Amino acid sequence: MKFNRLLLPLFLLPLTASANELPPPQPTNEITFSTEVEKEIVRDLMQVVMYVQEEGTDLHALNQRITKKLNEALALAKSESAVRVETRSRSTQVRYGNNGKQNGWVDRGEIVLESQDSAALSSLMGKIGDKLTIYSVNALLSPQALKNVEDEMLADVLTKFKQKAELIKTNLNAKGYQIIDLNINNTNQQSPYPRMYAAMAESRALEKSSGMELEAGKGTVKLRIDARIRLQDN
Repeated sequence: MKFNRLLLPLFLLPLTASANELPPPQPTNEITFSTEVEKEIVRDLMQVVMYVQEEGTDLHALNQRITKKLNEALALAKSESAVRVETRSRSTQVRYGNNGKQNGWVDRGEIVLESQDSAALSSLMGKIGDKLTIYSVNALLSPQALKNVEDEMLADVLTKFKQKAELIKTNLNAKGYQIIDLNINNTNQQSPYPRMYAAMAESRALEKSSGMELEAGKGTVKLRIDARIRLQDN
């Protein structure tokens, strides 16, 4: 009988240990909440991706043709001071026939044009439209413009946080509050118009004289604070 009496405390030990591993409950005087502000902005930066792609059986000749067209387009782009240009990618892939055997090559090159001057960018696109094809046109917010609007919105969202914290404190009859966590979340995403003009470029050639009209459009910038405060009674 003594042996049986000793077994019960031993069986209870694992249960006690498991209970000790549970996380402590959140104090009842801690409150979690969030605040958010948003603002409509005008995108001030246009980004255009253009490409050239050809196929052939002579890899060397194919590479030379693609390189020539890219270099000519880059030279024209660099002559326009209001437009920033960079090479995006260059790739060569094997082409296969219906029988699954290699029968040639596919060569492709891309450049990226960026400008806050939509008229200059549109004119440049018309000049190089006989060499490269439009892949995508994106309307973005420039880094400096985004910084300026976020600095302004940060002050607004912090003001809203203070107002909500004071409201919680007052309605719960607390003397004050202490900030435990304060996370500022930038939920902004640059929202492009993916391949918006690609179908248009395929359906009709770009006119060199007029180019294509570009519109930046509008977007929404958001800033959110996730906070946790501890109410104080004294």
